[in-house]
Amino acid sequence: VDAMRLWAEHNLKERRPHLRELMECVCFSYLHQGDIRQIRETDKLFAGVPGIAELMEDQSRHAKPRRIQLQELLVLGGTTYSEEHGTQANNKLYTLNMHCVYLDRWRLPDSLEDNEGSAVCVLGNEVFVTGGSNSRSQAWKLKLSEHYEYTDRTRLGSLKTGRMQHGMVVHN
Repeated sequence: VDAMRLWAEHNLKERRPHLRELMECVCFSYLHQGDIRQIRETDKLFAGVPGIAELMEDQSRHAKPRRIQLQELLVLGGTTYSEEHGTQANNKLYTLNMHCVYLDRWRLPDSLEDNEGSAVCVLGNEVFVTGGSNSRSQAWKLKLSEHYEYTDRTRLGSLKTGRMQHGMVVHN
């Protein structure tokens, strides 16, 4: 919605007629209710779009909801290389923005240090780590705070077959 506003305000006279068509692409069920209320009640640009109220009411508009959001990337461990120190295990959890700009980092739990070749995936505020060079049959769940600091770690059941250099995805 913010991108549509910027686009429309660049040449409002010419672009206003296209706002209805653009608003049909918005899946309002993913917008914060406060934003929807603001558009309905006080927004001078969008409140005047013909049929905007009906579009906002029809929350089931898209058979397959699409979600496009800016998020942060979590980079766990791996190895680093420098001329001075050569190749070394990296025992940190990094957060990057979607442009791969470094935001912050935290130390991994001791049980995951020096453990190369693990697979990692994120579901909600939990990070699941399986396998690796020092823990091929182990699986861990790290609970993260909103700032990606782990607040709790739980060892899960052992993997039936040990793994290293493998992948993992979340299917939700």
